[in-house]
Amino acid sequence: AVVSTQSTVISLPTSHALSVTDPEQSSFEVKEMESRIQKLKEELKMKKVEARKLLKEQQVRKKEALKSQENKLRKQIQTVTDVIEKQKKTISTKLRQQSHLKYRHHPRLQLE
Repeated sequence: AVVSTQSTVISLPTSHALSVTDPEQSSFEVKEMESRIQKLKEELKMKKVEARKLLKEQQVRKKEALKSQENKLRKQIQTVTDVIEKQKKTISTKLRQQSHLKYRHHPRLQLE
């Protein structure tokens, strides 16, 4: 491909054409591209930092939710355990009362 510009003609063996008009403008364009690339690299770095921060925050929130769920289940277990103990105590008390009444009302079973 042959490209004609204001000041230079460049022949390229490939199908790509390169246009060079002014070395100062070309240098400026390169610096501008390098500057944009640097800004994009910084933006990418900041996005990665933000992504890591959000991931950590998500993990902390999940851990807090699991801890809360664990505590609620422990409280429920304790509540049920308390009910069981109360029921056992009530049953035990009733059994003792019944046993005591049996022995009281049967003269043969009373101890002298």
